[in-house]
Amino acid sequence: MLRLVGSNYYFRRAVPMDLRLWLGRGEVSHSLKTSNKLAARQQAALLYARTGQCFEEIRRMTTEPSAKTLSAADIIHFYEQFVKDLENHHTVCIDELTMRHKAESAGQTLREAEFLHTVMRFLDVIGQHFEHTDDFLRELRQQNAVTHAVTRTRENMLREEITGLRKMVVEIKATLPQERLPAPQADDAETRLPTPTVSPPKKQRIASSQTINTMVQRFILNDTSKSADTLKGTRTTVDLFVEAFGDLPVTQVTGTTAGDFKDLLLGLPATHGKAKKCLPIRDAVKVAKEQGLKTLSGKTTKKHFSRMSAL
Repeated sequence: MLRLVGSNYYFRRAVPMDLRLWLGRGEVSHSLKTSNKLAARQQAALLYARTGQCFEEIRRMTTEPSAKTLSAADIIHFYEQFVKDLENHHTVCIDELTMRHKAESAGQTLREAEFLHTVMRFLDVIGQHFEHTDDFLRELRQQNAVTHAVTRTRENMLREEITGLRKMVVEIKATLPQERLPAPQADDAETRLPTPTVSPPKKQRIASSQTINTMVQRFILNDTSKSADTLKGTRTTVDLFVEAFGDLPVTQVTGTTAGDFKDLLLGLPATHGKAKKCLPIRDAVKVAKEQGLKTLSGKTTKKHFSRMSAL
């Protein structure tokens, strides 16, 4: 029923013996115009059914009485017209299937576009939440770093105060008069009272009157072993502190002072000190808050506290 000629399949079917005289041929052969065997089989099955119908119609036309006598040429013309109609029907079916496939593809593309649009809107919404969460976590990390730095600063200050108190106790003990017992006298019936010793004046603690600038000059800036970056950074930190609270004695720097200094640093613009002319620190903080400027990071604030802690 199928024959491969070159790259295309052909449909073949033998003409029944009683119809060969009418059709003038013993075989029906028709090109299927395809090299796909599966498609060729489907077309061949359709042609087989149609040619069977054609053969039956020819028998009916030649056996039933008719007002007009059909000639062989009429039957051949009918057969040729039947084959053409069959080809046209096949082409129409293919065009119909093609259009249906295009419509289904267009519908699928439209559904994919709508789904993609929905996904993009979802990503936009969830992206905003991610940004807020990231900002919250970044701020939380900065606050944690600052809190840790403040805690370490207060711890160091408490240790220094404990050390100072210990020295003070030692100094007080050193200034107390030592009780001396009188030497025993055999001929003296009365016991002599011990001669009281005069207590030397209490030594004042030198550090109690030392200011921040005095201490930084003495212990940091005069230290030749420290690098230029350390000296410059310490000077910058101390200048900010002194500008905010004045050149306080070291004994007046408390945890409250450190907390206030932290709040000022966190509100200070990131560009403060980089221009030739800068606003006072408190005015700069106020301007940064009003204009929503970018402020110092937690890392920079931690560096300032480390320098003050070392001092």
